[in-house]
Amino acid sequence: MGTAQDRLKFNVGGRIFETTKTTLASAGSSSFFSALLADRWDFQQHNSGTDEIFIDRDLECFGILLNLLRTGHLCVPDSIPKDSVCEESEFYGLQGHLRAAVRGNLNGNLLRFSHSVTSHASGKGNMIRASPTGGFCVAHGKVVHTYDDWNIVGYPPICLNKNSRIYDILWCDSRNVMISTSNNIGLFNSVTGELSQWFSGIFQSPGRVLHKALCMNSNNEVFSSASSETTGESAGVAVWDPIKSVLKRAIDWEFRMVTKLQWLSWMNCLFAFVIKANGGYKFSFVDHRTKNATINSVDFDSWKVRVVDMAANETRNKICLIDEHFNVGILDHRVPNWTAFWKSQKLVGQKDNNTPKSIHCHGGQLYACTRSNVHVFSGSDRILTSKFQASGGRGGSICDMSIGGDRLFTLHNDPDVVNVIDGDGGQESGEARVDRRATEASRPGEECYELSAEYEGKHDPKKLEELGNVLTSLDPGDSIVIAKSFSNMLNLANLAEEVQIAYCRRNKLKKGDFADGNSATTESDIEEIPKRLVFDLKKSPEEVFDALKSQTVDLMLTAHPAQSVRRSLLQKHRRIQDCLAQLYATDVTPDDKQELD
Repeated sequence: MGTAQDRLKFNVGGRIFETTKTTLASAGSSSFFSALLADRWDFQQHNSGTDEIFIDRDLECFGILLNLLRTGHLCVPDSIPKDSVCEESEFYGLQGHLRAAVRGNLNGNLLRFSHSVTSHASGKGNMIRASPTGGFCVAHGKVVHTYDDWNIVGYPPICLNKNSRIYDILWCDSRNVMISTSNNIGLFNSVTGELSQWFSGIFQSPGRVLHKALCMNSNNEVFSSASSETTGESAGVAVWDPIKSVLKRAIDWEFRMVTKLQWLSWMNCLFAFVIKANGGYKFSFVDHRTKNATINSVDFDSWKVRVVDMAANETRNKICLIDEHFNVGILDHRVPNWTAFWKSQKLVGQKDNNTPKSIHCHGGQLYACTRSNVHVFSGSDRILTSKFQASGGRGGSICDMSIGGDRLFTLHNDPDVVNVIDGDGGQESGEARVDRRATEASRPGEECYELSAEYEGKHDPKKLEELGNVLTSLDPGDSIVIAKSFSNMLNLANLAEEVQIAYCRRNKLKKGDFADGNSATTESDIEEIPKRLVFDLKKSPEEVFDALKSQTVDLMLTAHPAQSVRRSLLQKHRRIQDCLAQLYATDVTPDDKQELD
């Protein structure tokens, strides 16, 4: 509720909407409504003396977006195209609210597969880059295909020269991308695929100059590393203004071919990283404001395990490294000589499908992709907390990964598809979320169960060893899931056995002790146990008597918190048993059976 002074009226397309300044304030400082709430805005002057603010836009979409500001939830009727809502959200500056409502915030421990996008390009994709708003682009040889962030619809492709090789792609904003190639650097419109500007002839170097790694700072300055094709020596770093399409300055340094460039906002400098052939690494901090660039340079000549990739963690102001065995190294500028602190994950990474290919930092978490999974490391010590099977949607092995707009994209090369992975939340219903989590939780249990069944059937020592490897490689969360799954499986097996015993006994007694077969008991009882022990298991009556005589029943009172959970679980088991028993009843109708199923 709001006071009279807090209320505002909007006339949108002839319909009156009434809301409060408090609701509109949640739209953010960069929204359309922020300007209306500014003190300098004169409502009387701009609305002909009325108390209504007229906006000549779509009234249905306005109502949807107003409710989004009120509740934080998005509800779009089937009669209204989602593209129209997206277009109106851009006008009002509410794209961020729309994305948050649809996708939720990306949390590596609560990932969910959204959908797959199949590419119709002639060649296989080898590079994917996510846009800041949740779209993406994929490089296929000399062609780059771009996709929007709402419906993931493909735009006209960006076609390069036939002799060009793509080294890196950078999204400057949601509509412009810079592509570094073996010839030069180009700025392209991601929607139309048209070239905006070529940049070349910057450095004087023997032979052709190759532009490779790209990155951008908070002032929208783009940095590109350049090196000589003939010598491999660095030619420097170019600093661009993509908006004005001009070169601002060139930075010279003596550095080998740069593997990766990344802007460090907490140090206000550029970070250049090189992975050496011998497994070591070298990095340098670059002051982009001066011609003599290097602030500090650290060279680790070799490392016991090959370093694979690096990524800057802006949330924790640290730099993360990862080696081929999933050991995570953390570089802290407060540590003398930038010595890396390595955290062993005790993961087997020698196999091709387990070796990390690249890493990304997002929301304080570290994401590392292998050929089949995305591993998530959380906390200050980078502990492995989640493993998501990214190939569970479509596609074969992963060849690249990228994160942007609270979305994670994995590029697969067999076939050439992109899997879109969102964070937990958004427009997923509660029932769908429960079903998804149950499916994800059952995957490790199913794998262990299958291996156990194969060993039980064939007694193959290799299967037992494989089961042991799977169990020892599980993270704590999956270990708990496995234990609960097997415990539940044994309980359900006991229930099924109980009903089956009762069914067999009932068939035997139908024509004897009971005048009506439907009156026969549907559960096993205490009389059934001694009979099985004596006749089926060949135990003597004396042995059975001695065993029963030694049994004791003690009364125990407890207020343990788990007791309520145990009681709830027992009630569920009882309902399952009742349903199974009813399925065996002779008078059950087809409709009753369908309901029970």
